[in-house]
Amino acid sequence: MGKKRGAMLSALPAVIHPEMRLTAEQALQLTGRGRSKFYADVKAGKLPQPERDGPQFARWRAGSLIDAMNGAAK
Repeated sequence: MGKKRGAMLSALPAVIHPEMRLTAEQALQLTGRGRSKFYADVKAGKLPQPERDGPQFARWRAGSLIDAMNGAAK
């Protein structure tokens, strides 16, 4: 059958649409931060809070992460 579901959820796609919802692993790859730094920046408000897809699934909107990183670079 091809790739396993876990691999598909952690791999960052070649093309990222701003409305795409990213898993934590994908968000880490996009931002280039380690897990601790990523969550510290979310807590500090430097990166956006995740949006919830149901009670257990947190997802970050790609466009929000990109906007936050561009704003931080200014």
